[in-house]
Amino acid sequence: MFSCRKQNYLLPLICLLTIFSTLSIFVVGTERLSYSQVLEDNGNANITFDIKNISDNIRDSVYPQTDSSENRVFVLWQDNLFGQNRMNYDILLKTSNDGGQTFGDVVNLSNNTGFSEHPQMAVNGNNVYIVWADNTSLNRDIYFISSNDGGQTFGDVVNLSNNTADSYNQEISVSGNNVYIVWQDAQKFTQGNSSIYFISSNDGGQTFGDVVNLSNNAGKTSFPKISSSQENVYVAWNIDSDDRSVVGTNNMEGGIFFVKSPDNGSSFDKEIRLNTDEKPGELQIDASDNNVYVIWGSPDPSTTHHNSDQATTTPTSENVNSNNLTGDGIYFTKSIDDGNSFAKPSFIQGQFLNPLNVDIIHHSNKLIVAIQATPLNNTVEGNQDIFLMGSQDMGDSFLSESVNISNNAGISECPSMTVLSAENKLFVIWQDRSPGNNEALSTKINL
Repeated sequence: MFSCRKQNYLLPLICLLTIFSTLSIFVVGTERLSYSQVLEDNGNANITFDIKNISDNIRDSVYPQTDSSENRVFVLWQDNLFGQNRMNYDILLKTSNDGGQTFGDVVNLSNNTGFSEHPQMAVNGNNVYIVWADNTSLNRDIYFISSNDGGQTFGDVVNLSNNTADSYNQEISVSGNNVYIVWQDAQKFTQGNSSIYFISSNDGGQTFGDVVNLSNNAGKTSFPKISSSQENVYVAWNIDSDDRSVVGTNNMEGGIFFVKSPDNGSSFDKEIRLNTDEKPGELQIDASDNNVYVIWGSPDPSTTHHNSDQATTTPTSENVNSNNLTGDGIYFTKSIDDGNSFAKPSFIQGQFLNPLNVDIIHHSNKLIVAIQATPLNNTVEGNQDIFLMGSQDMGDSFLSESVNISNNAGISECPSMTVLSAENKLFVIWQDRSPGNNEALSTKINL
């Protein structure tokens, strides 16, 4: 699961859709958008996918998240729909029992007078776990709620951080009955490093252990991420080289930092730095079996000033002519030994500019990456779209051609993905201003 760095706070994939030749967009009201694409892959193939408005209200629907279990799809977001106070955001949830074709009524999970923000979600079978940050108790704390019946009912809200610091940028992961949550803590109105905090439950979120400080090596613009596989827990975060709140010569160049627990969060190894000279943007992390994948958006290294020994290798693909690629891209690094060691980061070009928020998900032997970025041919100031990229061999090589799935004049941001295993489809949701206000839009694509 992931958080999202927004520009303005208020307000069968055929080889991962490798090459498209024509694209037409039809807008039908604000409830449904339809894209029709003609894609080429050893011949012509017609693929049509619809874009649906899940939030569909007149207020500000932002930071959407999604997860699924079999054919049940959950969509979570932050909204100021209820009440007259436009600054009273709540955490809203909709559930679909038919693979995202239709959704039930909206459920207000926070339902308080505070500012509830950045919801995150993890699902395992019928168990649904949700966290968010909330300033109801005057300072921001991390709140948790869970359901054990597929989101039909939820238990009480629990304050996990419950301190006087500013707690935010929370993330959540689940593995079996183990629930893991990480966030940042910073002292309000002061400069200096912030901390990466961790808490876990080994009984499906019924009780939690003590809060653990994983690191004091974070800044105001860091974004901790978490993933888990079997008994391993992986936490990573970025430090921006321009973040003046970070103290210490070690951080002057910024970095991507990583720490691992081999025993379900009972203990953690020493933190390590994953990047070399690559620019450290907000990252995402994913894990499957013994593999750990870390990505982040970054400018094209050929257009920035770096050391001559920087890793600029673009993984090859028989379907891509790397000599014709332009634009910014993402950095990718991978561990095949439970996070004990990582490959040198590789730069993957994707024919877009200024990549911001990214997401990554694994399915079978594939990796799928979603990126918020500016189209190369963009003529609208501030426009951002949602692009998909992919790897057919778990990150050993990438299809450097990317596909624009939102492709509109509005600002599209904050992508989140889940795989519908019952249908073998990818469900993608993002925030979009094209309907006239921020809405949570979604689409499904064959894998």
